[in-house]
Amino acid sequence: MADISVPIGDLGPREFIAEGGQGRVHRLTQFQLADCPVGVAFKEYKPGATFVSAGVEAIVRVRSSLSEPDRQTLDRHAVWPLRVVKHPDGRVAGLLMPLIPDEYVQSGFSSRPNGGAAPRAIRHERELQFLFVDPDMADRLGHQRVNLQQRLSVCRSFAEALEFLASLNVVFGDISAKNALFKVGPTPADCTVILVDCDAARVTGTAAGVSQLNSPDWDPPGKERDVATHATDVYKFGLFVIRSLSPGKTSSQSRDPERVDPIFDRSGMEMLRRTVGDDPRKRPSITEWRDYLEIASTFGRPTGLSGQDRRGGRIGSGPARQGIRTPSATGGMEAAKQNTSTEESQGGSTRIGWRKVNGEWVSTN
Repeated sequence: MADISVPIGDLGPREFIAEGGQGRVHRLTQFQLADCPVGVAFKEYKPGATFVSAGVEAIVRVRSSLSEPDRQTLDRHAVWPLRVVKHPDGRVAGLLMPLIPDEYVQSGFSSRPNGGAAPRAIRHERELQFLFVDPDMADRLGHQRVNLQQRLSVCRSFAEALEFLASLNVVFGDISAKNALFKVGPTPADCTVILVDCDAARVTGTAAGVSQLNSPDWDPPGKERDVATHATDVYKFGLFVIRSLSPGKTSSQSRDPERVDPIFDRSGMEMLRRTVGDDPRKRPSITEWRDYLEIASTFGRPTGLSGQDRRGGRIGSGPARQGIRTPSATGGMEAAKQNTSTEESQGGSTRIGWRKVNGEWVSTN
């Protein structure tokens, strides 16, 4: 088996990038790895940081044990630890990881709201939390506006990433608004997610290198809070689906699947309710979600029918056979324009509407 460790003295010059609770991240300006075609960063654990050396090494071995094609797939889905960095006495000093790809970093200028302060330069990672923000607020903050089809594609990509980890017997654990980044573009293939802070992931049957926490507002029900599992990954993915497809007020804390009732059909809503339900045995697999969202992101936005039409509309014909409404199954895009509802409150549940602007579905919230 290939050596997964590097002496800290071999790293050479470094530039500080950022600091978190457990460690500091530095860009290595001269050090390179043959199996990493991009730049390398060093996450140096702070003195007193809590981690399990065997767990840290296990998560690095996940990648080193893969075939080249599978390693490329993992690198596409995650900023995965590459090597364990060790002090001369053998103690773990930290981890090497790829630098975050530029396409997941937002650069530009904020807009000038109502003639206020001059636009300011911004550069930050595109964290999932920006998908939860009201679109008009996102514009003012200088974030890219993301339409509904792009959001469905981002959800599909997130499901693919978690599905690949599950195939490796890896539980990601701390799914949250900041532990994954996204990018969007004109086609579904351009809309992707990449997982970060992966040293907290855990190979099933082993201890996690770093504690698998539950971020605020992302905790699973009851005793599931104690141990992260594939079922808790699916639960947290369901929270992401709700929040990313219904941006706006209270979105970042919502656990209410009814917020997206205008978007999914009956089979999708039934799957989402099971996903965020209290019984982990009834949750769908992440593969079921990947399959469902593959259809949604390929064939486009559901038509936003009224409640009566949703109950009685045609579901299951043509491309909609897997449970996603498409124009061909429900009367064309004109029906979507006429029937898409704006945000409304029903039974204490906020519903988010979408409308078509310049050929793109955008939130009316």
